[in-house]
Amino acid sequence: MRNHFNYLNNQSGIGLVEYMMGAVISVIVLGVSIVVFTNQQSLLKDQNDNANIRAKGRQAIKTLAKEIRMAGYGLPPNQGIQDTLSTTSITFRSNLYDVKTTLPPPPTGTGALAGASSLTVVSTTGFAGTDNIVIYQPDFNTIEEKVVSSVQSGTVLNLSIDLTKAFEFGVNAKLILVNVYNSVVIQYTGTQITKTIDGGASTILVNDVASSNGLAFNYNGAATASAVDIIGITLNLLDTDNTDAVIEFKTDLSIRNS
Repeated sequence: MRNHFNYLNNQSGIGLVEYMMGAVISVIVLGVSIVVFTNQQSLLKDQNDNANIRAKGRQAIKTLAKEIRMAGYGLPPNQGIQDTLSTTSITFRSNLYDVKTTLPPPPTGTGALAGASSLTVVSTTGFAGTDNIVIYQPDFNTIEEKVVSSVQSGTVLNLSIDLTKAFEFGVNAKLILVNVYNSVVIQYTGTQITKTIDGGASTILVNDVASSNGLAFNYNGAATASAVDIIGITLNLLDTDNTDAVIEFKTDLSIRNS
């Protein structure tokens, strides 16, 4: 009887040990599973974040390229970029809202002569007082910049300062253009890239730019602003989940400046 009791006690002890070992193994297996799952989740998150920031960077580069390609739109050659070349900002002129007209071609030898205080044009639709305009006769490459003081009679643009150049029609030279131009500044400030038009309020084009070397413009070796025809853009964006990490994006674009 005693031997039987001892046998049962021994069997109970062995069962308890097996149970404890099974429990320990289960905990280890569960722990390993949790670690593997956590690592997989972290890896997937990193991959997703990386994909998101790359998509954001591609969109940011596309936005900047689209904005800067407007340099010189609606203006004579070499009139788009005229300010000092900077690696962290770009200032250019563009007819952003496509406001333009022409002078009606009268008989040969007449036109908008030097000393005139107004321009008679085909249409003043879209023009307003204080508009900056450029008058351009492509046949003779005659260019003059003026400011509109007022618009009247539907076809007359009054000028704040009289013309200094003569714009005369020839036998075959029948085109004199008048285009409004806007001054646009795109610049890198802090962790943002902003845009201003005619000195107005700035709008944000790109966020989460690296605070050091976040944006750089390259002008393809051009010595003067008027000679710029290709612009390189280098953009460094922050990984918002790891501000010590940045991803670089680059592109080159040609512009209408020349």
